[in-house]
Order: sequence, then C-alpha cells, then structure tokens
Amino acid sequence: MSMVPDYGGALPKKYKDAKNPIIKDLGIPALYRMIMLAPSGSGKTNMAFHIIKHSPNVYAYLHVICRNPNQPLYDYLRDKLEGFISFYDPDSAPTVDQIRHTPLTTKKPELVIFDDITTDKHVLEKLANSKRDLQAILKDFNLVGVNEAMIFRAYNKCTAHIGQALVIDGTKGQMRWNFDMVLNPCEL
Repeated sequence: MSMVPDYGGALPKKYKDAKNPIIKDLGIPALYRMIMLAPSGSGKTNMAFHIIKHSPNVYAYLHVICRNPNQPLYDYLRDKLEGFISFYDPDSAPTVDQIRHTPLTTKKPELVIFDDITTDKHVLEKLANSKRDLQAILKDFNLVGVNEAMIFRAYNKCTAHIGQALVIDGTKGQMRWNFDMVLNPCEL
C-alpha cells in the first residue's frame, strides 16, 4: 500500500495555525475538546474560568450547560460578558445547529462548557456502563499507549488534593495534571 504524504505538515508555519490559532497564555489551540475529571467541589468550574480568563478575544460567544448557573464565578461572567454568554439547563439544551449566536464571518469560535452534568443522576441513568464509556474516551480522545488502569491511576494521583484535576486533552491526545503538567503514561 502506498503512503499519502502529509501535505499539511509540510506547509510553511504561517499557514499551519491560520485556521486554529494557539491561545498563547494556555498553549492550546482555540478549537479543542477537553474533559476535566475531578470530584465535586474540586475546582473544575474554577479551571474553566481560568481558560476563559486567559482567552481574551478568542471566543465570540460562551455557552454554559449546567444544572446550577447561580454560582459566584458564573454571576461574575454574566455581569462581565453580558450579551456574550448564555446558560442552559441540560434537559433543554439547544442542538448544535441552534447554538451558534454569531455569524461564521466573525471567524471566531464559540466556547461550549458542560459543567458538572456527568454527576447528575438523570445523566448517569443514560450511561450504559462506565467501562464502555472509558473505552470510548480512550478511542475518541486518541490516548495512544494509555489503558483504563492508567486513567484510574492518573485520576487518583491528580485528584489526591482538593482543587486538583485530571484533564484529558482530545486535541493533543494527552492527559494532564491540572492544566499545564503533561503526564507520561509510562510513569503511571
């Protein structure tokens, strides 16, 4: 079988990040998928706030899907981002087609945050089993060389103290302690 050359990888640098620029303060692309795993009260909302705060002028609109929008950090965002933020209940969240608020011509993505809905009994009833879901995460998030046991060990290590989380970065295929420390799967 012949190999198709990586034309995208061979492009000059000025073309590579044109469609998905890197958020300088965070070292992540503007378009990404991420899961933050940590127990209740550990600071996941605080970490989401950190991402928003360090992404000025990156996102055209913020959508937050959560059970409890009446939290101090969300009240602050509601005041500061009036007209650029919406909150939705998970039971009546809009479809992907309904969620876009700004014209595509703005060339800015919109950020969607699902906050603490996986601990909701209503959501958990819809999940068949956690083993299957963990396998889906491994597949969908391209975690090469990582197995279920490694994720459990990483989760236990990262959440041993309040305010700490395991972050699974779907764009880079990495597990991180909090936001900035990349975990080596071989050391787990």
